[in-house]
Amino acid sequence: MQKQITAKREQTDFLQSRIQLLEENIEKLKMWWMKYTREEPSGITGYELLSERESRRRLESEVEALCSQERELKGKAERLEAALYKMSDSFSECQEFIQKQEQELTRLKLQYALDIKELQSQNLCNIPRSPVSSHTHLHLAQHNINGLKKALPTTHTLKYLN
Repeated sequence: MQKQITAKREQTDFLQSRIQLLEENIEKLKMWWMKYTREEPSGITGYELLSERESRRRLESEVEALCSQERELKGKAERLEAALYKMSDSFSECQEFIQKQEQELTRLKLQYALDIKELQSQNLCNIPRSPVSSHTHLHLAQHNINGLKKALPTTHTLKYLN
């Protein structure tokens, strides 16, 4: 989009320089005409006069066409700039949305990690201690921890959670 705007501006600059050149040529022709008519008023033929008038008309019509093109290009450049501005706003909104989603994902990961730690600590604290069946409780606790480990994400999965 920016390249198009730059290209249109370059084209506008080219057209403006062309218009200036044509206006300078018209001014030179006017000066030449004034000089020529002063020096030799009777030496001008009707054909030369018609030729110069036609040349001047062509130059004026070309200048008008270039001015028209310049106006059109300026309008297009303004529309492109407006579209670019709207697109940058949309892009900013998308970036903001993505950032919020990433923050929510991080929050959920942290909450998940805290919940896992809480479950682990609850399972370790809820094991009753009695001298008769301590071996059995120890075996059950080990079984519960192994079950939790299987339910917990692996190191490979944790890598994605961080």
